[in-house]
Amino acid sequence: MSEYADTKWYQYQRTAGTTLAGPWLLAWMVSTIALGYLDASSPLRVVVALLPLPFFGWFLWRFLQLIRKADELESRIQLEALAIAFPLSIATVMVFGLLERAGLQPVSGWPLKGLWIYFVVFYLVGRNVARRRYA
Repeated sequence: MSEYADTKWYQYQRTAGTTLAGPWLLAWMVSTIALGYLDASSPLRVVVALLPLPFFGWFLWRFLQLIRKADELESRIQLEALAIAFPLSIATVMVFGLLERAGLQPVSGWPLKGLWIYFVVFYLVGRNVARRRYA
């Protein structure tokens, strides 16, 4: 049997950074769902909206520790991932801003509600491009 018989068509590897994001993303989901049930005039909405921030702070602190402990190759992969994601994020914000100024907004409030997801996707794409380069 070939040595490639057990390999999958994709190479999925959960990294520590992806695992660290779990509590933050869970807090975001809880916050999003809870905001759908709270009355619009409730002052509790602000507290619920800010709920993910401490979890994001923890994620950022731990992720920076992870990057600082990484070897040179992993540091370079992360740098290239950010070098791809950051300009794409700027271009996305610029385009959404210009479309809004032009009066073209597909869904009311859509760019701000879902914009951060694009940044995460851009980072993941950049990380996969860099990993393939050094594989």
